[in-house]
Amino acid sequence: MKKRIMTALTAGMLMLTGLAGCSDGDSSSGGEQSSAASVTGTETETGTTTSAPEEVTTLPITLQPSSEPDSSQDDSQAAAEPADISPAMWEFTTDDGVKVTMLAAMHSLKEECFPLPDYIMDAFNSADVLVNECDMTTATSNFAVQLEELKNMYYADGDSLENHISADTYQKLLEFGTKFNADLSYYTTCKSWVIMALLEQMVLSQIDLNPNLSADMTLTQLAHDNNKEIYELESAMFQVQLYLGLSDEICENLIRGYVDVDLDECLKGYVESYEAWKTGDLQFFEDMYDIEKIKAEAEKAGTPLSDKQAELTSLYNSQMVFDRNLGMRDKLKELISSGKKNIFVAIGEAHFVGEKGLIALLKAEGYDVKRVDPAGTESKAEDTREAA
Repeated sequence: MKKRIMTALTAGMLMLTGLAGCSDGDSSSGGEQSSAASVTGTETETGTTTSAPEEVTTLPITLQPSSEPDSSQDDSQAAAEPADISPAMWEFTTDDGVKVTMLAAMHSLKEECFPLPDYIMDAFNSADVLVNECDMTTATSNFAVQLEELKNMYYADGDSLENHISADTYQKLLEFGTKFNADLSYYTTCKSWVIMALLEQMVLSQIDLNPNLSADMTLTQLAHDNNKEIYELESAMFQVQLYLGLSDEICENLIRGYVDVDLDECLKGYVESYEAWKTGDLQFFEDMYDIEKIKAEAEKAGTPLSDKQAELTSLYNSQMVFDRNLGMRDKLKELISSGKKNIFVAIGEAHFVGEKGLIALLKAEGYDVKRVDPAGTESKAEDTREAA
């Protein structure tokens, strides 16, 4: 489909926990699975092995972030110069003297983004509590969450992916896999939401965006290491159920966002999203969730969205971003009134932008939210509808 739709996935896509490999020969009940499934072959229930053509390569399908600190951020980097990046950050102080700082995070980054800039780390270090979407460093060991995923990864009773997406989308999906030397037909028992996540993993691997490297995960790990209180706006189970609740229509619409575009254009969309995050370009992310701008760009590219595609894209944005913003706002207000004096929030950048974003929602509640200037000069009271 279109670059804006595809790129929206990387901003809204949450880090999934506990996902194991799935392939055509795996049990639909989600029994013991390999955490790095291979598309070179699959073991059937009878124990025989079916091999794929020799030129097809292994495709890892481990989708969860590691619960261990990334090795790229070891002690040898502790004294390194802070990264030359300027992600968006805001702050406000309530009438009761509670200071709240909010960082727009991105869930997959590169090593070049670390150590995080001083303006971020100084605010984090002075905070009493870190607020995140959910604590992914502990979610990966949550058995109930992993069981819920495994129960819902596979079609049962001989059902398969071909019965849940169109024949045209399925054929394009297989063709897309060949661009990575991967035979995606081995994943035909995986549900459409798993395929959607797998495609994202494949694309991210091509441009070195690593889901084990993110500002929110890094700060969460630091909070654990330093016994700083952590406050979750959502539970891991809630986030998992968000994806399990996506309809086949929505998942197919997102899958088309990958398979309908040239691979170079697909990769370019992710790179642009990453660069926009590094520079704090909020307008980029706001446009990504503006359905009218998405439609206009698609029209300009000569591949207009159908009414159905526009409807499904809007529904996805509502389910995965806008509706959640309301709950996040309410949970944050609860924390503000709990007696904490210095709060640091690190959540995905998509949750802050636009008229339905957290900044607008908090301003509507009367909070004087201002954009932080990374240069250390006076904060800027600018609205998220302006370019960073």
